Parts: sequence; C-alpha cells; structure tokens
Amino acid sequence: MVKGPKGFSWGGSWICAAAGTDNIELIRNMMLNLTCDTHIAYRISTELGDFTNNNAAMGQIANSDLTHDFLGGQNHIAVLLDSAQSITRKNISPYDQGMLYVLQDVFHDYFTGNITENDAWDKFYYAVKKLYPELNR
Repeated sequence: MVKGPKGFSWGGSWICAAAGTDNIELIRNMMLNLTCDTHIAYRISTELGDFTNNNAAMGQIANSDLTHDFLGGQNHIAVLLDSAQSITRKNISPYDQGMLYVLQDVFHDYFTGNITENDAWDKFYYAVKKLYPELNR
C-alpha cells in the first residue's frame, strides 16, 4: 500500500441521534467516546483495522509494530495517516460532489463493459452540463 499522489477525503461514517430521544446523556457519552476517546479509537483500529478520526491514536499505531496479513505485514495505518495529514481543502469547488456522483454513475457502464471509454466521457460531460449549465467543457 502506498500513499496516493494527492491527499483526498470523501465523507466517512456518521453517528446520528433520533430527534426527541429520551436517552440524551447516554447518546452524548457514546458519541463522545466513539469519536474522541483515544483508547477506544486505538482499540477500533488495532482490533478492526479501521482508520479513525483520532490523531493521537493513529499516531501511536502508525509508530507501532502493528501489521496486517492482507497487506503482507505492512502497517497500513502509517500510510493512511500520512495521506490524511496531506489533505487540504483549498481546492474544493461547489461542483465537486455533484461531478463525483455523475462520474461514478456514467463510468459504471464503462467499467461493466456496456459502453466505450469515449462514450462514458461524452455521457459525463453531457450530465455535468445538465447539472451545472454555467460550466463549459
């Protein structure tokens, strides 16, 4: 596993509480623990292999001897942490999310062998223009 050429983030997991819940304190504590507790984040990562939002825990694991068989014994948390720390938000545009969904949608047909790459790009540009008429190809 190697760090990609540019840091990238697209969403993640979300925790939500139902409006009107009668367990506000329990939900508050659970959300705080799952998102802010370094020990819990460390356990999630070491036991499940997930990368969490806790920099302290991820730093500990990145500098540890943790390995996973599926990567030939590599510490993937070190690679993911390096990548996460390179993310900047200065190149985000108001078009990114919509264009990503269009790209995924139209290229599905290409990846499943139903259309050519050129046809996929044509469909992409057509859909983007329809979604954002102010843009030009």
